[in-house]
Amino acid sequence: MTNSPGSEYNALIPKLIECAGGVVENEHGCVLVVAKKNGKTELFSWSIPKGAVRNGEELEEAARREIEEESGVTRLKFVRLLGTYERNAYSNPKERKCITVFHFRTSERSFEPQDPQHPVSVWVQPSQVAALLSHPKDKEFFKQMLKKLRS
Repeated sequence: MTNSPGSEYNALIPKLIECAGGVVENEHGCVLVVAKKNGKTELFSWSIPKGAVRNGEELEEAARREIEEESGVTRLKFVRLLGTYERNAYSNPKERKCITVFHFRTSERSFEPQDPQHPVSVWVQPSQVAALLSHPKDKEFFKQMLKKLRS
């Protein structure tokens, strides 16, 4: 049995996963941040709500779904596209994520996460969000977007 041509080369190329999410601001200007369970431990990683885009799903639709699943927030007013960035996946070093981020506003105050892997959601002052985010690329992207949030 032989491998397909180029299979050794293809094994070196990280799989690219298209993701979408949102920076959600409440009426006081605070930003929604969610915690994800890391495996079986009680440790969390912190991020803005985001996740993989499903087949046939538009990017904004995927962002809205992920926000609802991870926080329970459903009343979202679209503000603008903030941008796209790439980063390695925490869970699998052979995967890269291409993350498209939208800016939304909401009047909702309470949370009812639907995803048991994301049991905690909090409102955070924009100036404190980057320090809370776990992934360095998420921090870097948020710092760059902070100016857009204020305009």
